[in-house]
Amino acid sequence: MKNMKALKVLLIVIAVVCIGVAVSYPIRYKLELDSNNSELEDLSGMRMRVMEAQHVGRVADEWEPAPAENPLSEESPGETPPPMEGGGETPLPIGDGGAASIPTEASEGTPIPREGPMATAVPGGTRPPADAATPLPTPLVTPPPVEGATATPIPGIEAFMLEDVGVATRTPKPTSTPTPTPSPTPSPTPDRSLRDDADTFKDKAKITLDESRILPELRDIYELNHDLVGWLYIEDTNIDYPVVQSDDGKFYLKHDFYGRSNANGQIILEDKCDPYTPSYNLVLSGHHMNSGAMFGRLGYYKDRDYWETHKIVEFDTLMARKRYVVFAAFYSADYDEHEEGFRYSADIQYKLDADMWLAEIQKNKIYDTGIKAEFGDEFITLTTCDHSRRHDGRFVVVARRIREGESIQ
Repeated sequence: MKNMKALKVLLIVIAVVCIGVAVSYPIRYKLELDSNNSELEDLSGMRMRVMEAQHVGRVADEWEPAPAENPLSEESPGETPPPMEGGGETPLPIGDGGAASIPTEASEGTPIPREGPMATAVPGGTRPPADAATPLPTPLVTPPPVEGATATPIPGIEAFMLEDVGVATRTPKPTSTPTPTPSPTPSPTPDRSLRDDADTFKDKAKITLDESRILPELRDIYELNHDLVGWLYIEDTNIDYPVVQSDDGKFYLKHDFYGRSNANGQIILEDKCDPYTPSYNLVLSGHHMNSGAMFGRLGYYKDRDYWETHKIVEFDTLMARKRYVVFAAFYSADYDEHEEGFRYSADIQYKLDADMWLAEIQKNKIYDTGIKAEFGDEFITLTTCDHSRRHDGRFVVVARRIREGESIQ
């Protein structure tokens, strides 16, 4: 009898524990969700208050547009890059995508303008006036002197007398004839869309985080957590979140922005991606929460009508505001678990890789958006779990950066 009573007590205790665990889980989950939502709303409020104070509006010219011709480097051909703090050297694209170095205005010595092949150093870092770029007329050739004759000035030759450009003087030296210095031939701007072997990411001038250039609206948030790399926003959705990146790619799957345990996690930038140079495809992942939090509503892009009113994705890195347009949405499997799944290609390097990746997207997309994308564009990929079709399912939304001068209706 005593053994029976002890067994009953044991069973009752086990039942109570099981019930307690079953009840505590949804309670704990609700508390974590509320805590995470509250924290993220506070961070979003901090950001918006600074943007309003700085008069930063949500208009196209507030963002940095993608170059129209997708140059290999962050700087446009023919323009002098802004001076770098502390001096140093600025890479200059040359030839077929290599790089040379020129002194910046912050470095020692006289700055060298890059305004055409005949540019010369100008004291004080100023450039010559615009009319200095006018092509020089061919200098007149002075005939050899005749013994016993007096040199006669050629009328109008003073108009062609310029310093340091190799023009012969009116009184040539009989012992030697000046040899004109050939003008350097400008290197053609590489067109990576025509180069099958272009190593696109490495061709770009490396950019590292400069804390003095952090956007005002993200500066205070960055001080709270140095894993912050940017902010993701899609108008009229709940997606208004900080984006973090960590050496431990799984940490923020189960931790909040402050590093506390939280099942909702955060929006994570793939650790292979460089947000500042940037990589040509930035891969952002987030949980598909039943509450709709994080990327819980990303699947709404399965409907073209939803895409029509939510085409624009804003992803501000710590140093630049950028806008993207969604051009594809589709279902897939996790490539890590299923060989036929979609490859996110966070480390696109070559044209062949990019072309294969874009072809895979075209094959799988649910509907046609009419938005064209090609090798050389910058991309952002949003991905989340979707178990509606398979246990390792994913839902993927891909956007490309809006090009300079492009209008998206």
